[in-house]
Amino acid sequence: MRTLVFAAIAAALTPVAGTADVTRMGFVVNPIDATSFEVPWRGRSGPRTFWCAAGDYVRYDLNMPGNTRIYRTTPPRRGAGEAVRFSLRPEGAGPTGLALIGGGNSISASHALLQCNRR
Repeated sequence: MRTLVFAAIAAALTPVAGTADVTRMGFVVNPIDATSFEVPWRGRSGPRTFWCAAGDYVRYDLNMPGNTRIYRTTPPRRGAGEAVRFSLRPEGAGPTGLALIGGGNSISASHALLQCNRR
């Protein structure tokens, strides 16, 4: 009986596509599929806030290593109040929306977490 209760709790806590997840830092993240997710707009969210949420989700909710590449698939010029989509795959990636030396279309999960200290 105890095993069934633990199994039911574990199943309820497992992220499912279409179900919002709340990261350890309190960001809401909407998984889209196994490699894509979206961070909704929350108040005065800027690029660093979105990247911080993405890094927090990838590193601690998905338990991926710090060197995991995260790609932004929403164009940087999003409208006010729009979410930002990210992927762990490079297909459809555009500019990060951050000022990066050397450019590029992705940053590591660890680099994304550094954005949390700059909000």
